[in-house]
Amino acid sequence: MNVLTFEIPGDVQAQQRPRVTRNGTFDPKESKDYKSFVRLVASQVAPETLITEEIKPYCRCLS
Repeated sequence: MNVLTFEIPGDVQAQQRPRVTRNGTFDPKESKDYKSFVRLVASQVAPETLITEEIKPYCRCLS
């Protein structure tokens, strides 16, 4: 089994509730920015080929 490990630097950002307005629903800026940051860090360690086997995620949060 292959192991893919990476660390998200900085403080953990809690997922905020989406905001609902007359113009629609949107994520708060802080949540949107943090999700983009996590996506960027994960993409830097992503394998070049698509993972086709079972994935077992594990998360350890250090504060």
